[in-house]
Order: sequence, then structure tokens, then C-alpha cells
Amino acid sequence: MGLLVTLFCLALSSLVVVALFRRLQGQHVHGGLWVAFYLLVACGAAIGVWCTFYYEYRLGTRTRLAGFPIPINFFRFEDGQWTDFPAPKMQAWLATFANLAASVALTTLPLWLATRKIRL
Repeated sequence: MGLLVTLFCLALSSLVVVALFRRLQGQHVHGGLWVAFYLLVACGAAIGVWCTFYYEYRLGTRTRLAGFPIPINFFRFEDGQWTDFPAPKMQAWLATFANLAASVALTTLPLWLATRKIRL
């Protein structure tokens, strides 16, 4: 089930970014919007790297999750120490790309709104 959620998130986020790129191409926008697009993509990628590899959050007193929005590693406090339960390798790689794509898609949403009002 986790693999399906990961694939759905990856596909949807990638579709959002590709659709925005095509919208900008189709509207023949000026250079300023392209600069904004690439800056937002770079910021989204940086946020995605941080959320994927460095962000951990607690889920109760005995459980921690690493990676956001899709966790890549689970930690459980057992017998006085934290024990990790990593996701399967294929799911972890897909979750990494899905987290990056989701961050990029979310950071480009303001540009979606800005280009929505432009008519040819």
C-alpha cells in the first residue's frame, strides 16, 4: 500500500511541474517568469532535500519518522535505545524522488496562480 501511495504522489507532483512548464511554453511568457520558475524549482529542490534527508518528527513518545511527506525511515524506542526500521530499498528511492517532486510542485504553486490570469 505504501508503494502505491508513493507512486501516486510521485506521478501527481511530476505532472504538476511538467504541466506548469508546458503552460509557460504555450503562453510564450517573458524571461522574468522563466527566472521565477527556475528559482522556485531550485528552492523546492533544496526544501525537498532537507525534508527528505534531514527532517525527523515524532509520532508519540516512542516513534520517530524520518523524511517528509513520505517517511523513509521509522525509529522505535525499544529497550532503552532507538531501533530503525528502514523502508524497502525500492520504496525508499521512490519516496525520495516523490518527496523532492512534491516539494518542487508545492513551491511552484504561486506561479500557477500568476500564470492563470495571463490570456493570449
